[in-house]
Amino acid sequence: MATLVPGSIVQDIRGSVGTETYSRNTGGLFVRNRTSPGQPESAERDLRQAAITAISQYWSGTLTEAQRQTWHTYAGQFPLPDRWGRPKQLSGYCHFVRSNVQRYRRTSTVSYAVAPTRPPLWPPGFSVIPTADSVYVKIVLPIPNYDPPPAALSLMCFVGLQVPPGRSYFSSPYRYADYLDWNGAAWSNPDGWIASWAATAAGNKIWVRIVVTDYYGATSEPGFASAIAVPADAKVRDFFAGLTRTTAEAVGLKWPVTVPP
Repeated sequence: MATLVPGSIVQDIRGSVGTETYSRNTGGLFVRNRTSPGQPESAERDLRQAAITAISQYWSGTLTEAQRQTWHTYAGQFPLPDRWGRPKQLSGYCHFVRSNVQRYRRTSTVSYAVAPTRPPLWPPGFSVIPTADSVYVKIVLPIPNYDPPPAALSLMCFVGLQVPPGRSYFSSPYRYADYLDWNGAAWSNPDGWIASWAATAAGNKIWVRIVVTDYYGATSEPGFASAIAVPADAKVRDFFAGLTRTTAEAVGLKWPVTVPP
Protein backbone atom coordinates (compact mmCIF):
# COMPACT_ATOMS: atom_id res chain seq x y z
CA MET A 1 0.00 0.00 0.00
CA ALA A 2 1.30 3.44 -0.87
CA THR A 3 1.28 6.25 1.70
CA LEU A 4 0.27 9.74 0.59
CA VAL A 5 1.12 13.12 2.08
CA PRO A 6 -1.52 15.56 0.79
CA GLY A 7 -0.41 18.92 -0.57
CA SER A 8 -1.97 21.18 -3.20
CA ILE A 9 -2.30 17.95 -5.19
CA VAL A 10 0.11 15.33 -3.82
CA GLN A 11 3.14 16.46 -1.84
CA ASP A 12 4.69 13.04 -1.30
CA ILE A 13 3.94 9.37 -1.94
CA ARG A 14 5.81 6.26 -0.82
CA GLY A 15 5.13 2.56 -1.21
CA SER A 16 3.44 0.47 -3.88
CA VAL A 17 0.16 0.59 -5.79
CA GLY A 18 -0.51 -2.31 -8.13
CA THR A 19 2.62 -2.93 -10.22
CA GLU A 20 4.26 0.44 -9.43
CA THR A 21 6.43 1.52 -6.50
CA TYR A 22 6.86 5.19 -5.54
CA SER A 23 9.99 6.50 -3.83
CA ARG A 24 12.26 9.54 -3.58
CA ASN A 25 15.95 10.21 -4.11
CA THR A 26 18.05 13.38 -4.37
CA GLY A 27 16.38 14.16 -7.68
CA GLY A 28 12.88 14.03 -6.20
CA LEU A 29 9.98 11.62 -6.51
CA PHE A 30 10.19 8.73 -8.96
CA VAL A 31 8.23 5.60 -9.87
CA ARG A 32 9.58 2.17 -10.82
CA ASN A 33 8.20 -1.28 -11.48
CA ARG A 34 7.30 -3.10 -8.30
CA THR A 35 9.55 -6.04 -7.45
CA SER A 36 9.15 -8.72 -4.81
CA PRO A 37 12.36 -9.58 -2.93
CA GLY A 38 12.92 -13.20 -2.07
CA GLN A 39 12.03 -14.41 1.39
CA PRO A 40 14.87 -15.17 3.79
CA GLU A 41 15.67 -18.82 4.22
CA SER A 42 13.26 -20.51 6.60
CA ALA A 43 15.80 -20.91 9.42
CA GLU A 44 16.42 -17.16 9.54
CA ARG A 45 12.73 -16.35 9.39
CA ASP A 46 11.94 -18.89 12.10
CA LEU A 47 14.60 -17.44 14.43
CA ARG A 48 13.22 -13.93 14.04
CA GLN A 49 9.62 -15.03 14.57
CA ALA A 50 10.59 -17.14 17.59
CA ALA A 51 12.34 -14.14 19.17
CA ILE A 52 9.32 -11.86 18.71
CA THR A 53 6.96 -14.54 20.02
CA ALA A 54 9.06 -15.13 23.15
CA ILE A 55 9.40 -11.40 23.84
CA SER A 56 5.66 -10.86 23.36
CA GLN A 57 4.87 -13.65 25.81
CA TYR A 58 7.32 -12.14 28.30
CA TRP A 59 5.55 -8.78 27.99
CA SER A 60 2.11 -10.21 28.74
CA GLY A 61 3.02 -13.03 31.13
CA THR A 62 6.15 -12.02 33.05
CA LEU A 63 6.44 -8.23 33.28
CA THR A 64 4.65 -6.50 36.14
CA GLU A 65 2.29 -3.64 35.43
CA ALA A 66 4.86 -1.27 36.90
CA GLN A 67 7.51 -2.55 34.47
CA ARG A 68 5.14 -2.21 31.51
CA GLN A 69 4.36 1.33 32.60
CA THR A 70 8.05 2.30 32.30
CA TRP A 71 7.84 1.36 28.61
CA HIS A 72 4.59 3.30 28.10
CA THR A 73 6.24 6.35 29.68
CA TYR A 74 9.35 5.91 27.54
CA ALA A 75 7.22 5.70 24.39
CA GLY A 76 5.50 8.96 25.28
CA GLN A 77 8.80 10.73 25.91
CA PHE A 78 10.71 9.59 22.84
CA PRO A 79 8.93 9.42 19.47
CA LEU A 80 10.89 7.98 16.56
CA PRO A 81 11.13 9.31 12.99
CA ASP A 82 8.90 7.85 10.32
CA ARG A 83 10.01 7.38 6.70
CA TRP A 84 9.73 11.16 6.11
CA GLY A 85 11.67 12.02 9.26
CA ARG A 86 8.60 13.21 11.13
CA PRO A 87 8.20 12.15 14.80
CA LYS A 88 5.94 9.14 15.30
CA GLN A 89 4.98 7.78 18.70
CA LEU A 90 5.26 4.02 19.10
CA SER A 91 3.55 2.00 21.83
CA GLY A 92 5.40 0.93 24.96
CA TYR A 93 5.12 -2.66 23.73
CA CYS A 94 6.85 -1.76 20.43
CA HIS A 95 9.74 -0.13 22.30
CA PHE A 96 10.04 -3.21 24.53
CA VAL A 97 10.28 -5.51 21.52
CA ARG A 98 12.61 -3.11 19.70
CA SER A 99 15.06 -2.99 22.63
CA ASN A 100 15.07 -6.73 23.29
CA VAL A 101 14.81 -8.45 19.92
CA GLN A 102 18.41 -7.87 18.81
CA ARG A 103 19.86 -9.14 22.10
CA TYR A 104 17.50 -12.10 22.14
CA ARG A 105 19.01 -13.32 18.89
CA ARG A 106 22.31 -13.76 20.73
CA THR A 107 21.27 -14.86 24.21
CA SER A 108 17.74 -16.33 23.89
CA THR A 109 16.80 -14.27 26.95
CA VAL A 110 14.88 -11.04 27.52
CA SER A 111 17.57 -8.67 28.79
CA TYR A 112 15.64 -5.44 29.48
CA ALA A 113 12.56 -5.68 31.70
CA VAL A 114 12.32 -1.93 32.34
CA ALA A 115 12.77 0.91 29.90
CA PRO A 116 16.16 2.66 29.62
CA THR A 117 16.62 6.10 31.08
CA ARG A 118 18.43 7.59 28.08
CA PRO A 119 16.76 8.41 24.73
CA PRO A 120 17.04 6.05 21.76
CA LEU A 121 20.54 6.15 20.29
CA TRP A 122 21.14 7.83 16.97
CA PRO A 123 22.08 5.62 14.00
CA PRO A 124 25.72 4.52 13.89
CA GLY A 125 28.07 6.04 11.36
CA PHE A 126 30.34 3.51 9.67
CA SER A 127 31.77 2.38 6.35
CA VAL A 128 32.29 -1.06 4.83
CA ILE A 129 35.35 -2.70 3.22
CA PRO A 130 34.33 -6.08 1.73
CA THR A 131 36.85 -8.50 0.26
CA ALA A 132 35.90 -10.47 -2.83
CA ASP A 133 35.30 -14.22 -2.44
CA SER A 134 35.56 -14.03 1.36
CA VAL A 135 32.81 -14.14 3.98
CA TYR A 136 34.70 -11.53 6.04
CA VAL A 137 33.74 -7.86 5.91
CA LYS A 138 35.66 -5.04 7.57
CA ILE A 139 33.47 -2.51 9.40
CA VAL A 140 35.18 0.84 9.93
CA LEU A 141 33.67 2.16 13.15
CA PRO A 142 34.27 5.48 14.89
CA ILE A 143 34.73 5.73 18.64
CA PRO A 144 31.18 5.97 20.04
CA ASN A 145 30.53 9.61 20.93
CA TYR A 146 27.20 9.27 22.72
CA ASP A 147 26.61 11.56 25.68
CA PRO A 148 26.91 10.37 28.37
CA PRO A 149 29.47 7.77 27.23
CA PRO A 150 27.93 4.28 27.36
CA ALA A 151 29.29 1.60 29.66
CA ALA A 152 28.79 -0.94 26.88
CA LEU A 153 27.35 -1.21 23.38
CA SER A 154 26.29 -4.11 21.21
CA LEU A 155 26.21 -3.78 17.41
CA MET A 156 24.02 -6.25 15.56
CA CYS A 157 25.17 -6.50 11.93
CA PHE A 158 22.90 -7.54 9.05
CA VAL A 159 24.12 -8.10 5.49
CA GLY A 160 22.52 -8.09 2.06
CA LEU A 161 24.43 -9.46 -0.93
CA GLN A 162 24.15 -8.93 -4.68
CA VAL A 163 23.85 -12.11 -6.71
CA PRO A 164 24.45 -13.34 -9.36
CA PRO A 165 27.46 -11.34 -10.58
CA GLY A 166 26.51 -8.19 -12.45
CA ARG A 167 22.90 -8.10 -11.24
CA SER A 168 21.56 -5.47 -8.88
CA TYR A 169 19.22 -7.29 -6.52
CA PHE A 170 19.60 -9.18 -3.26
CA SER A 171 19.68 -12.94 -2.90
CA SER A 172 17.32 -12.19 0.02
CA PRO A 173 16.50 -9.30 2.33
CA TYR A 174 19.03 -8.39 5.02
CA ARG A 175 20.00 -11.35 7.15
CA TYR A 176 21.70 -11.38 10.53
CA ALA A 177 25.43 -11.93 10.13
CA ASP A 178 27.51 -11.07 13.22
CA TYR A 179 27.95 -8.68 16.13
CA LEU A 180 30.55 -6.36 17.65
CA ASP A 181 30.72 -5.22 21.28
CA TRP A 182 32.10 -2.04 22.86
CA ASN A 183 33.24 -2.29 26.50
CA GLY A 184 33.54 1.44 27.12
CA ALA A 185 37.12 1.61 25.86
CA ALA A 186 37.57 -0.69 22.83
CA TRP A 187 35.71 -2.88 20.34
CA SER A 188 35.61 -6.65 20.86
CA ASN A 189 37.30 -6.97 17.46
CA PRO A 190 39.63 -3.95 17.17
CA ASP A 191 40.07 -4.48 13.41
CA GLY A 192 36.31 -4.49 12.83
CA TRP A 193 36.02 -7.82 11.00
CA ILE A 194 32.64 -9.53 10.94
CA ALA A 195 31.59 -12.76 9.26
CA SER A 196 28.83 -12.47 6.66
CA TRP A 197 26.45 -15.34 5.89
CA ALA A 198 27.97 -15.83 2.41
CA ALA A 199 30.89 -14.66 0.27
CA THR A 200 30.47 -12.04 -2.45
CA ALA A 201 32.18 -11.96 -5.84
CA ALA A 202 34.55 -9.22 -7.04
CA GLY A 203 32.60 -6.32 -8.51
CA ASN A 204 29.43 -7.14 -6.62
CA LYS A 205 27.85 -4.88 -4.04
CA ILE A 206 27.35 -5.60 -0.35
CA TRP A 207 24.93 -3.74 1.92
CA VAL A 208 25.32 -3.65 5.72
CA ARG A 209 22.74 -2.54 8.27
CA ILE A 210 23.75 -2.05 11.92
CA VAL A 211 21.54 -1.52 14.98
CA VAL A 212 23.15 -0.36 18.25
CA THR A 213 21.88 -1.21 21.75
CA ASP A 214 23.50 0.07 24.94
CA TYR A 215 23.91 -1.64 28.33
CA TYR A 216 20.42 -0.61 29.49
CA GLY A 217 18.50 -1.27 26.28
CA ALA A 218 18.51 2.13 24.55
CA THR A 219 18.41 1.19 20.86
CA SER A 220 19.22 3.08 17.67
CA GLU A 221 17.50 3.34 14.35
CA PRO A 222 19.50 1.32 11.78
CA GLY A 223 22.61 2.77 10.16
CA PHE A 224 23.42 1.75 6.58
CA ALA A 225 26.53 1.49 4.42
CA SER A 226 27.46 -0.27 1.19
CA ALA A 227 30.51 -0.94 -0.95
CA ILE A 228 31.77 -2.93 -3.93
CA ALA A 229 33.82 -6.04 -3.16
CA VAL A 230 37.38 -5.92 -4.47
CA PRO A 231 40.06 -8.66 -4.53
CA ALA A 232 42.18 -8.85 -1.41
CA ASP A 233 45.60 -7.24 -1.58
CA ALA A 234 48.75 -9.08 -0.46
CA LYS A 235 48.69 -7.51 3.01
CA VAL A 236 45.15 -8.76 3.69
CA ARG A 237 45.95 -12.24 2.35
CA ASP A 238 49.04 -12.43 4.54
CA PHE A 239 47.04 -11.35 7.58
CA PHE A 240 44.52 -14.17 7.14
CA ALA A 241 47.11 -16.76 6.14
CA GLY A 242 49.15 -16.09 9.31
CA LEU A 243 46.24 -16.66 11.71
CA THR A 244 46.04 -19.59 14.06
CA ARG A 245 42.87 -20.57 15.88
CA THR A 246 44.12 -18.74 18.99
CA THR A 247 45.04 -15.52 17.19
CA ALA A 248 41.88 -15.58 15.07
CA GLU A 249 39.59 -15.92 18.08
CA ALA A 250 41.60 -13.26 19.93
CA VAL A 251 40.58 -10.67 17.30
CA GLY A 252 36.99 -11.87 17.15
CA LEU A 253 37.11 -14.04 13.99
CA LYS A 254 35.37 -17.40 13.77
CA TRP A 255 37.58 -20.43 13.18
CA PRO A 256 38.33 -21.86 10.66
CA VAL A 257 39.20 -18.71 8.72
CA THR A 258 38.86 -18.62 4.94
CA VAL A 259 41.91 -17.02 3.31
CA PRO A 260 40.87 -14.61 0.49
CA PRO A 261 42.38 -15.55 -2.90
